[in-house]
Amino acid sequence: MHEINFKKKNRSLKKLIIAIFFLLLYNLTSFANIVDELTSLNNLYKEGAISKNEFEKAKSIILKTNNDDIRTNISDSEKLPEKKLEKKIIKTKINNQNNIKNRNIDLSKTYISIEEFNKLGSYEKIETYPKGLFKNKMSSKQYAQDAMMKMYNTFVKAPRLLEKYPENMMKSMAYFEIFYNHQLKDKKKSIENFKNNYPDINWKTKKDIKTLFSLNSAKKSMREALALNQENTLEESLGRYVFMHNFLKPAEKITHKLSSKEKKLKRHSSILKKNYGNFKKTITEKSENRLDNKDFKKQIDKNIKNLNKSFKSITKIDASTDKFYKSIKDLFDKSVDHLTDCNFDCSNKDLNLVIDATKLNLAIIKEVEPNFIKKKYSQNMENLKLDEITEEDQATLALITAKLKIKKKIQ
Repeated sequence: MHEINFKKKNRSLKKLIIAIFFLLLYNLTSFANIVDELTSLNNLYKEGAISKNEFEKAKSIILKTNNDDIRTNISDSEKLPEKKLEKKIIKTKINNQNNIKNRNIDLSKTYISIEEFNKLGSYEKIETYPKGLFKNKMSSKQYAQDAMMKMYNTFVKAPRLLEKYPENMMKSMAYFEIFYNHQLKDKKKSIENFKNNYPDINWKTKKDIKTLFSLNSAKKSMREALALNQENTLEESLGRYVFMHNFLKPAEKITHKLSSKEKKLKRHSSILKKNYGNFKKTITEKSENRLDNKDFKKQIDKNIKNLNKSFKSITKIDASTDKFYKSIKDLFDKSVDHLTDCNFDCSNKDLNLVIDATKLNLAIIKEVEPNFIKKKYSQNMENLKLDEITEEDQATLALITAKLKIKKKIQ
């Protein structure tokens, strides 16, 4: 009976892990920087997807000007000069052109390219784990299973407590690295099959490689959030996550009282962003030739259905916010109309237009929502004793802080 329950949780975790990490990383890393947002907005305007009035309003939101209702206080030194902004836009266009070249390959049978496959990494044997991750000594397989169950408890059983205990998220990132590392070992046969038979692989190999690719993408984003990259060793990454867990844990937890309406809005906002992220993921996969028309139609229909349901719920909560979410839905509806016009067999140009609209909507949601969606929990960091940590750890904190400040400045 225990084995059956474990297998069920295993399957549930694999299905939910990417969606869960989308929510986590939405708060850890910038979803789209200002250059991407302005470029996307400009593309939408030139293609006629939005009016000049909508263009000016959206640009005002992105640049945080001429809109007192949603404006945040940013010093003049934090604004990007026009010349620097133009250079960044040109650089972004060049990067986009390089991405287009990579999209000429049909990946519907393999899901990823050989270049992407080579970045999945390889299994690393872990000799010692940072103190505090595990209580007992076990086999590598047992460590991976225990790590998976700890993630399950944190992200699936009690996700709402992450706002109160952000240190648990840090430790769960370490568990995720351990879980992914062992997945590379578990799926060794599929990895070898892909390497030796590409592009003629079977469905089982494709399924396993797709899972690894998605997990590796989440790992990459998590590392970047803490000033790490794919070049850092597993040992270095585990140490960084555990250090941040120990650093954040002593912070005083402050509870804020929310009304039933505020709680409902917060809950439905999370569902909306999750569903919108899945919609963007499907469009992106199609634009990168990872999905054939049949799979794309099946997935996008499900995404649209879930998003329409989310919009229907969130626009009936509070009159003061209903108007905002209805304007977001208007642009989403235009995206759906665009897909319908090309009968869901769209060119890359059409798909990129929908991606631009989606990125813009998500960026606006991220900018505006903090004005009316309150946090239930916050942390008072004043009692953290920085003078008691080592110089090396102080340097680590400085590096992470500097990275986050840079991201914030270019948003």
